[in-house]
Amino acid sequence: MRKNSRKTTAFLLSVLAISGASVWARGKKSVYKLADIQIYGTQQISDEEVKEKFEPKIRAWFESRSRGTKKDDARAADLRAKLVADVKKFGDFGWARLTESEVASERNVKMILLMFDVIEKQHMATRFPFRSPPSGSVKDGTGLLEDWNRFYALGWKRVRSGEVPAERGDCPAYFCPEGVGSGNSEIDALKDKIENRVPSNEDHLSQILETDRDPKRRAAALFLLAFLDDGSKVSEYAARAMFDAEPSVREAATSIFSDIAVYHKDVPIPVQRILKLIDSPYPEDRGRALALALSLSDNPDYESYLISTVATDIVKLLRSKNLANHEMAHTVLTLLSGEDFPAKDFDAWENWLWKARKERMEGVKSD
Repeated sequence: MRKNSRKTTAFLLSVLAISGASVWARGKKSVYKLADIQIYGTQQISDEEVKEKFEPKIRAWFESRSRGTKKDDARAADLRAKLVADVKKFGDFGWARLTESEVASERNVKMILLMFDVIEKQHMATRFPFRSPPSGSVKDGTGLLEDWNRFYALGWKRVRSGEVPAERGDCPAYFCPEGVGSGNSEIDALKDKIENRVPSNEDHLSQILETDRDPKRRAAALFLLAFLDDGSKVSEYAARAMFDAEPSVREAATSIFSDIAVYHKDVPIPVQRILKLIDSPYPEDRGRALALALSLSDNPDYESYLISTVATDIVKLLRSKNLANHEMAHTVLTLLSGEDFPAKDFDAWENWLWKARKERMEGVKSD
């Protein structure tokens, strides 16, 4: 079951741009209507039960939001917060979060999917593994953070202007942003400066990554640490960052692992740790974990683990009403299996997984 790495890379480049499609376009005349509801993370209550119990409150919230006055906006925010609290109480959950996604629109009417992510109290330790936000402030006397930000910005400037295509740049790191290939003297100078200075400042950068309260600085420090020569060290730093309190830092870690998986296949990736996020309470994290599974799907070193362990959650995400999670789960399964079952043929995918695991078990016994 060998896969098309070019196709894999193309999907990876697109998935990192997906972040849940949070809505609330600021047009004052928009009218919001409920398209559907999904509750993720429990079997204690169903989507239908949530809809039946809370639809009047949702309608009142949407009506306030649709009116668009300052007073109504404030009331809508209060109604939203109360709705989340009520759903949490209804299921006696340890944690609850609401994501709104626009799934269709016609003229000024916005059709909204409400995704309630919840964690049952007994599963808090396993399903919410994120560290508390750090509170420190680390002075950067090296200037490396500023160098990275300039390096990254120049690359994107070249892409936006059409000077270079929107594809991975060429650099001596385990993550290279778009647009930083050769041909620009300032980018080349920054690239050399960063490469030469990161190894001697590793401890300083790791301190920023672990203790600085600014998530932008933590993400920049992580990207800089990707310039270390030792890929195993880079992998470990990124693995810890996958459980940072801030989604933007977790996204930075995903970007590094995606590059490692595609361009540095000899570097070990701790999949048993990081792919736990495929069952994260955040749909954005589930998307990132699916992106990593996609990038690993053509690597025989990880194929067995993906099928034997991770595929259960991937098949479950086929049923997600979050379009980004649903489509990416289908893409991963298609590349992993070599099959082309429709995305909503859940029985076919569950049967494939059962047969694939059975074949592997029989193969182990015969050996």
